[in-house]
Amino acid sequence: MKKAPYHRRELDNISAYSHLDEGYKLHNQGLQLTGGLLSLRQWELNFGEISIRRQHITQGFTAESQFHPQYTQFLFSAKSSQQDWNFCGQAIESNCLLALPHGMHQFTSSAGFEDFEILIHKPYLAELQAKLHDSIDLVELEHLLCMPLLSEQASGFHQELMHLFVRYQALPPEQSIHSLRHCAFELVIRILRTCLNHKPKQIKLKSRYRLVRNALGFFDQHQGLEGRISSDDLVDGVYTSPRTLNRAFKEVFYQAPYQFFLITRLNAAHLALSQHPQMTVADIAFEYGFSSSSEFIQHYQKFYGVTPHQQRLNQTSK
Repeated sequence: MKKAPYHRRELDNISAYSHLDEGYKLHNQGLQLTGGLLSLRQWELNFGEISIRRQHITQGFTAESQFHPQYTQFLFSAKSSQQDWNFCGQAIESNCLLALPHGMHQFTSSAGFEDFEILIHKPYLAELQAKLHDSIDLVELEHLLCMPLLSEQASGFHQELMHLFVRYQALPPEQSIHSLRHCAFELVIRILRTCLNHKPKQIKLKSRYRLVRNALGFFDQHQGLEGRISSDDLVDGVYTSPRTLNRAFKEVFYQAPYQFFLITRLNAAHLALSQHPQMTVADIAFEYGFSSSSEFIQHYQKFYGVTPHQQRLNQTSK
């Protein structure tokens, strides 16, 4: 038996995060929401049919993902602190299991968040069931997982997931491979059984989340990254009031609309600094709708803690 692939990654930009999962995600896009230079640490055990990942993100973060229909995703909060996180604007408490089918999902967390993610290749479920002689009703499970689910009966799973990583590094290779693989698959079976036995809640998208999606679409359609949309334009474009739109954005992104779209432009400019070295700071400021280089530098330094020029120097020194 071959050794299960183990990966440890440290990322400092959104672009690297967005291209990590091309094998099982049809779309993956991230946005940094709180200030400072991003640090995302990731540990992954990949068995092919099942992938288990632990992530720690220093800054507030939102990710929009669309999974391949052959995969089911499970998320666990790894901390019991007061960190905020939500799924499509639905607040998620600590020690909960979030089961996600394929489709477009929006996940948002506050700074310093840590979670575990399990990805299961659906065709392997029947084989997994036979190997472990379990009695899970796969037809019932498939029907249950056709919509996002939230289970409050997941206490303890994140400790067991952490233990898998500890065991992988502590045991001799030949011993750890067999026992770790079996333990991982057995843990997944128990997670699936939890979904069947404890009647998890179905998550229904709120009208405020739909309003936010409409606002994001309006922003994209009207060259929002170029700074051509005012707050009044946005409110009129989605047929709502400033107060309603403000409450919706704070529920989904923990940010007011104006601040969120300013951060969106700063994220794009931050990426352009590394991807387009031929562009000057003035070029980037103009490209993303800032009235002057000085205005761009002021906003950039306030958010990232360094000037655009310093950031470029940091990148070239790596």
